Amino acid sequence: MKSILAIAILVVCSAISAHASDGIYVAYEPTLSGQEFHHSVNALAVEGDGDLGAFAWCQADENHVRGIVGPVMLRRNAQMGAGVGLENSTNPLLVAAFMRVDGGNFTGYGVLRVGGTDLINVRYRLGYYLNRDLTLGFALEAYKGMGPSLEFRSGAWDIAVSSLYQPGFQSGQSTQSVSLRYKAF
Repeated sequence: MKSILAIAILVVCSAISAHASDGIYVAYEPTLSGQEFHHSVNALAVEGDGDLGAFAWCQADENHVRGIVGPVMLRRNAQMGAGVGLENSTNPLLVAAFMRVDGGNFTGYGVLRVGGTDLINVRYRLGYYLNRDLTLGFALEAYKGMGPSLEFRSGAWDIAVSSLYQPGFQSGQSTQSVSLRYKAF
């Protein structure tokens, strides 16, 4: 059943992705957390004509496959969307909202995902463009921590490096991650 759900999620996301005019992004994210090495693959496609459109997001890691689709509002320097989706877990329903802003010397995005295995997952990044290809920023990710990030762009490729620290109940836990992103279109 889980493999059928995973295939269905990827097919729906791929169908929207095949028509995406505003970009398809694929990211591979290897992460070292304490002594454990994890990796995931994400894909985001945005299709829009004018101010409204649709998005599809999918993610696969060692344990789960997730997919979310929904409407998106497109502005010159901003995108806002909300959607619903599924995950191959005992709590399969996902609801998410996101916002991305890119203007002047600043860039940022935030994602709130509710449901699935994590119940609540939050991810924020804020950055300042040092120049056209280099961004220095701050990252916060649920279950990973918070800390500085550095992003380098070259053509269609982005490379983002983060070193996050998890205070509180996992005191002393740090997470290093690298995100290799490719803008396919």
